[in-house]
Amino acid sequence: MGVTEEARNRGGAEEFDFHEVDEGSIVALADLACGDDGPYYRQAWQLEKLLKRAGWQAVPEFHGTRRGWLVDTLTAHRHEPGELARFVRRLGDPREYHGEPPEVHQATVTRLNDILRLEGFQLRLRTGLPVILPATQEEDKPQAEDVELRVAITQLVDDPDKATLLERRFAEARTCRAAGAHLASVVMMGSALEGVLAEVVQQRGIALAQVPGTLQGLIDFCHTRGWVQSDAQRFSQELRQYRNLVHPRQDVRIGHFPDADTVTICWAVLAAALNDLADSAP
Repeated sequence: MGVTEEARNRGGAEEFDFHEVDEGSIVALADLACGDDGPYYRQAWQLEKLLKRAGWQAVPEFHGTRRGWLVDTLTAHRHEPGELARFVRRLGDPREYHGEPPEVHQATVTRLNDILRLEGFQLRLRTGLPVILPATQEEDKPQAEDVELRVAITQLVDDPDKATLLERRFAEARTCRAAGAHLASVVMMGSALEGVLAEVVQQRGIALAQVPGTLQGLIDFCHTRGWVQSDAQRFSQELRQYRNLVHPRQDVRIGHFPDADTVTICWAVLAAALNDLADSAP
């Protein structure tokens, strides 16, 4: 593991290449790049371009499935830490997400660092460019900004008893977040948001039987009605996915655990959705 020449050209930032990467991390990187479960879906030709933009000189011809092809391609370079480092940097490079909402890049980097942390590394931005650093090095860590919640639950939920109950859940989510209980905070956020959406749908004259009975279904329905804007609807999958970690078997499927950045993203979804509901109130 040594300092790369590319690092010397990045404003003196000391950057480290990988050691041999675990096979599980290879699969997780491929899943993230393919984006079937968010935050950014890539078709086969886009995956090939991603590798080329990362500086790979010999990208194999695509065949089979996107995920299988990319896993095989990355695995073939598993013992070449420089190649994998270039791929990881490009995957976390904001220039890869031109024209997308900033939450796309933020969510990608959050998941990417969940993977890298298990290898002892982290990806950070310095002078706008991604660098790979040891996981214990916290300097220059970007702080994601909260989305301001501009509405009280009592302004959205007419029933005072239900409003009080839901407000307690939001309070618990904030308490858990402040205490560093990231999973508990996300679970409470999802529960509270689902409760508010269900109440709003009924208050606006729609029977719950007509709406999918899931958090994602409620958000999608409200989006089709123009009550929730596309940014909150698009990134609601982040909140839904992490909220599902309340079921222990989901840990294995998702492959990573929520951290402070995850909670910030989920809070942004929650606050944006509630602000949208208030703005669209009849």
